[in-house]
Amino acid sequence: MTGWGYTKIVQAMRRLGHNISRQTVKNVLVATGLGPRPHDTPDTWSEFLKRHADTMWQCDFACKRKWTIKGMVDLYFMVFIHIGSRWIWVSPYTASPSGDWTTQQARNFDMFLQEEKLPCTILQCDQDTKYVQRLMTC
Repeated sequence: MTGWGYTKIVQAMRRLGHNISRQTVKNVLVATGLGPRPHDTPDTWSEFLKRHADTMWQCDFACKRKWTIKGMVDLYFMVFIHIGSRWIWVSPYTASPSGDWTTQQARNFDMFLQEEKLPCTILQCDQDTKYVQRLMTC
């Protein structure tokens, strides 16, 4: 839970549609033994990145406008960047990204990881609705 205070947990829960109070979060965490301990200090973002850089990837959608026979079209693709080495893997593009397309790109990325023997224990994505739950884990 390092770096995740009560307020941050409440905010994450509200984004998921659960309206709970900070006190409820505190009560649940303390009751399960996950409350703050003496001398606990939260990580900074920089410390977290340094500790996990070798196995952490960031994923995001990108868009490029392109002229086609049908006129100007937005073409979407996914970009995966390895935090430690800054290696980048870019998916093929599509004009209409769907959950199935996103899932297939994640499979392709996973095959790339296996072929290159690259670790991935943390995959960060934003809250874009094009992602599906299957994609959210390495």
